[in-house]
Amino acid sequence: MIKLALGASPDRPRAVLRDAAREIENVRGSTQAEYAIGLYNAYFAWASHQVRLMSGLLPDEEIDRLITTRRYWTLLSLEPSAVTERTLRLLVDGEISQRIEYLKAVQEGITADLARWDSGAAVAVVLDTGSG
Repeated sequence: MIKLALGASPDRPRAVLRDAAREIENVRGSTQAEYAIGLYNAYFAWASHQVRLMSGLLPDEEIDRLITTRRYWTLLSLEPSAVTERTLRLLVDGEISQRIEYLKAVQEGITADLARWDSGAAVAVVLDTGSG
């Protein structure tokens, strides 16, 4: 389950998440990804773009879970020339794989939640705390 920003409709975040998963897959297959440093730079360009798109749709803690993960910050603090090309590629590709998997799972979760609401299977409960 994902939290949406106050007042955000689930349709827009679902579309942004779908696009984010597709775009990160494209990063992996782009000509920039031919070299590890190109993959590294393309990953951070993708992540920066996604943070901008998701701001206002999702709370910061959700963006941290989806995009700016602990591995994101580890990679950002890394001096790419201090590791071998193979190691850099493995680190970035591992993060990309996790982002793809997680973004797709969250998008599917939103779709399933919407289907439950549309079918009437989901119920909203409002507690009345004003009966004094």
